Amino acid sequence: MLFASLRKPNLSRISLTTRAYQTMTNTQKKYRVLVTRTLPEKAQERLEQEERLEVVQWDGAKSREEFLKGIKGMDGTLCMFSERIDKEALEAAGPQFKVCAILHECLLFDPYK
Repeated sequence: MLFASLRKPNLSRISLTTRAYQTMTNTQKKYRVLVTRTLPEKAQERLEQEERLEVVQWDGAKSREEFLKGIKGMDGTLCMFSERIDKEALEAAGPQFKVCAILHECLLFDPYK
């Protein structure tokens, strides 16, 4: 008798898990990301297709003060070496800040154009 009950799937538990997952993904927040340069065409297209991101993008370099104001409240940044990520920048971003990706200038050159 005990073995027979172990073989049967607990459908109510499965449906609750599915429902919880659907609720979690439907209410998933958008991550705010600061991108400090215009990216190559393919990378830009990929960035724009990502539905979970709210992107704030700059055309070119800004001053340190503008960068510190711009990074405030962001979840992440895609920046250049010229934007120094240090203790001051991390404190300006806030406790929700999760990731920083730093691009090198040569990566912005598209050799296939």
